[in-house]
This record gives sequence, structure tokens and C-alpha cells, in this order.
Amino acid sequence: MRLLPVLIVVGLIAIALGASARRARSSPFGHDIWTVRLDATSSDHWILLDAGRIRLDGQPTFAFLLAHHDEDEPALHYDEMKVVAGAVGRTLWAYDGSGSDYVDASGVRPEGASDEAAGVCSAPRFRDVDGDGSDDVVFVEHDFVFGRQLRAVRIEP
Repeated sequence: MRLLPVLIVVGLIAIALGASARRARSSPFGHDIWTVRLDATSSDHWILLDAGRIRLDGQPTFAFLLAHHDEDEPALHYDEMKVVAGAVGRTLWAYDGSGSDYVDASGVRPEGASDEAAGVCSAPRFRDVDGDGSDDVVFVEHDFVFGRQLRAVRIEP
């Protein structure tokens, strides 16, 4: 019966060590500033497209551009997108394709196009297209009525 107290002590030590263990870091010389969880479960199908800086309440804020891929659709077609504020993780803007509308990231580089144009054709991303110091979301949308169109959206929560 002396085995039970020993097992209890060993169990308490193991719990204490587990509780005091620190999270893994990216480098022994680096320090994590903050972490934003991009998905809640493995079936969410949200992917990171880009990261940029937007102005939120007059202050530059780091933001993430995420897209949702429906597994029943072709690759590089997104039925939803959203911009999420950095450390807060709050959704600042959302795009919800309805009906046959979707974000089209399957474009190929047109012959003779600049690197900038090729980047816009390939995937939605952050760009400051109006020069106000805040990144805007630029993407190609397939709209049922208007066809393919380039859209730029200023993030103003």
C-alpha cells in the first residue's frame, strides 16, 4: 500500500511541471509578441492570403487577409474573405460571395504585365491603392452579372 502515496507524489510533480512548462517559441533568441489563431478547427478551410497595415482609429494596425475555400469548388476560388485586426483578432471587414459570385484568384500573368499586375491577378492582397497610408484589399471577383472585375476596398470599421 506504500505505492499509492508514491504515485500521488509523482503525479503532483508531473502536474506541477506541466503547469510551469512554457510555450514553444520560434527561436531560443526570439520573443513572441502576440499570436492570432487563424482557424478554430481543421475543417474551417480559412487560409492566410496576405498581411498588411491599415489605419484603425487613426493608428496603424497590423491586419490579416483571410479567405475561405469551399472544398467542393475549384482551387483558388474563395466564397468568403475577411480582414482580421492583429492582436485583437476582431473581424473588420467581410466579403460573402452569394449565388455564383466568388473571389477569383486563378488568374494567370498576362503577357508583358508588370510584377504588380501579375500579383493582383494571382491572389487577393493588401495594397495602398489610394495613397492614404492604409492598405486596401485588392481582388478579382467573378460576378454573375458583371463578369470578372477588379475591386479595391478601403477598410473602414
